Amino acid sequence: MTDNNSRPSILPVERRLPPPDPDATNLVRLVTDSISPDANDKNPAVWILNGAHPQAGGAKIVRMYQNEDGGVDVYSSDGSMCVLTFIPARMVRFYDETVSENTFVALIASAETFEEEDEEEDEEEDEDEDLLDVAPLPVKVPAPDPGAAAAGPTGPSSDGT
Repeated sequence: MTDNNSRPSILPVERRLPPPDPDATNLVRLVTDSISPDANDKNPAVWILNGAHPQAGGAKIVRMYQNEDGGVDVYSSDGSMCVLTFIPARMVRFYDETVSENTFVALIASAETFEEEDEEEDEEEDEDEDLLDVAPLPVKVPAPDPGAAAAGPTGPSSDGT
């Protein structure tokens, strides 16, 4: 898997792969719960792009992508066998991903906009709370006219008079 300079060698299957889409999200490091068959092994598994597969000795990780359910698909090969490892979302602790420069800038702009919106919402909530602290203005309710009740209802009666 490596040449004399300790750099990962290019596998035959890698020569057949198209280059990664520059706008795609590519995982470069993944840390998961232990995948060891030994139930006592609680150490996390670390998956590094172009590094060795943690359980398939001699296999090199050639691609990693997050899948639709939040898990990760890891593609690896030892030159003669190709392996696809499905990591369920419940096992993923964290991952690092590469993105294009445009995506990177857009993500930062979005994060900053989101933070500004949160700050504005917090300020609005504070203003609303301040308004609740103000004593309500007294409402003038007109006093009932005692003579109006004695005169009875106004308008035609039910018998038409």
